[in-house]
Amino acid sequence: LVRLTYEGTVPNAIRTATLTTGTVNVAYPWVGDPLVVPYPSEVIDVTAKTPAQISTEYTEKITWFNTVNFTGASVSDWVNYLPLNIPEGKTVEWEATVNGNVSMSVILLMSASRGTFIVKGGSIQNSGGGSSIHSDSPGTIIVSGGTVRHTANGVAISNKGNGTVNVTDGLVTSATNSTTFGTIENDGTGKINVSGGTVSNTSTGVSIWNAGAGTVVTVSGTAVVSATTSADGAIRNVSTGTINIEGGTVTSAITTSTSGTIRNSSAGGTVNVSGGIVQNTATSNVNRRAIHSNNDNGVINVTGGVVQLTEGAPNYDGITSAIRGGTINVTPPGVVIPWN
Repeated sequence: LVRLTYEGTVPNAIRTATLTTGTVNVAYPWVGDPLVVPYPSEVIDVTAKTPAQISTEYTEKITWFNTVNFTGASVSDWVNYLPLNIPEGKTVEWEATVNGNVSMSVILLMSASRGTFIVKGGSIQNSGGGSSIHSDSPGTIIVSGGTVRHTANGVAISNKGNGTVNVTDGLVTSATNSTTFGTIENDGTGKINVSGGTVSNTSTGVSIWNAGAGTVVTVSGTAVVSATTSADGAIRNVSTGTINIEGGTVTSAITTSTSGTIRNSSAGGTVNVSGGIVQNTATSNVNRRAIHSNNDNGVINVTGGVVQLTEGAPNYDGITSAIRGGTINVTPPGVVIPWN
């Protein structure tokens, strides 16, 4: 073995260019493809660059580095998406600020992407017809800070594959008024976990749209999932998926007769409340519900936490004031408060 020391920038081939400062052991002479040596991390500044230019730079750097960190800010709105294929075991950390007017998505995680995309700061915002982040992959999206926002009738995070979205802090929000998707869309076979931060809808749409059969949405910790007067509530279970409320707060002021803060609208979906608060803050209205199941086959289990109506005159319709439809199981220490 011959020890070679390189200084400079990442090469396309180890034979013809130089590596970022480091020490590499290589066999000499070598045969075949250039040696690929992963280095810990590298930075891409998005300032004054197009998505195409950034994509070229990213493709080169993710080959050599375990982590690629995006910084800087876009000078003008992007009109094309940035495709990212993150290999398994590698990470993209996002701390840049980017605004887009893109019909598809600002960030597109390709179907082969198996690594981790982390929003640590900055923002990803779209005002076009698509999403801010779209994933067809089995990889993981983590929002631990910053903002993921859609300012128009679109999706902030679209999870179409079998990947996982974890929101631990920061803000994920949209102004969508759609009845066919939400701020976060879980429309594959993946999972949504919200343990901190805020997921919100500032218009008349839903905050989390759980559309896949068997898919799981879990709210825990200090998370806040909120909607205003959405016809579909803060969380909607569209198919046979499961919604687990283990902590945090899920809240809305909805007064639609066929919905609630959580809407279980499938033929066999399940809502489990074992902690946290599920509430409807609307003033007195016969249609205000914390949880509503549109089908008798739906199941609502309250084994902990609080399900409540927080405002307005007392409603003496008992538990069904706050919860209606399907099979309702309330087991102490679970609490259902029909009024406050």
